[in-house]
Amino acid sequence: MCIRKHYRKARKKEKKPILDEFCANFDYHRKYAINRSRSPGMGGHDKPETQLLPSEEG
Repeated sequence: MCIRKHYRKARKKEKKPILDEFCANFDYHRKYAINRSRSPGMGGHDKPETQLLPSEEG
């Protein structure tokens, strides 16, 4: 099972050791690891790309 899925399914008390081990293995800061576990993409807070509407020229 991937770490992200395991972490998300875990209870609060179970998350600390998972996060500690992950941070120790990959040398990440805790907040970065938490944000990375929450986002579906690469990295922290991924925002969906917005489409630019064509401007009306008249």
